[in-house]
Amino acid sequence: MKTMHGEGKRLLKGDGLRFLAAGIANTGLTLVVYQLLLFVVSPAHSYIVAWVTGLAFVAIIYPNKVFKGGRRTVIDRLSLAGCYCAVFLSGLFFLRVLQEQGVVPRLAILMVIVATTLLNFVLSRALLRR
Repeated sequence: MKTMHGEGKRLLKGDGLRFLAAGIANTGLTLVVYQLLLFVVSPAHSYIVAWVTGLAFVAIIYPNKVFKGGRRTVIDRLSLAGCYCAVFLSGLFFLRVLQEQGVVPRLAILMVIVATTLLNFVLSRALLRR
């Protein structure tokens, strides 16, 4: 006999695994964009373009493939994009703080990715599973 608690854990685990897989693909894509752009523009501009690329990926893929059975209306997708924009701004701020502390941009981005990934999962799940 399945309990609501057990079903919730299963759903959380599935969401987490799909988020991790999609996040790896998205992170790989955005990290490549960021690293390539560092040859021609500043770290902040590289980060902006990489995030816009990742944002399109999130709005298209996450509601359908990551949080299956969750909310998928246009409003939900726009809200998800809005959450990611807020996390983007916090990541941009964190990147700047790390640079001011002397962390090299190629390493700083990895630290930003860890922090923003955790925040994005919590916010995305709360939004699409409410």
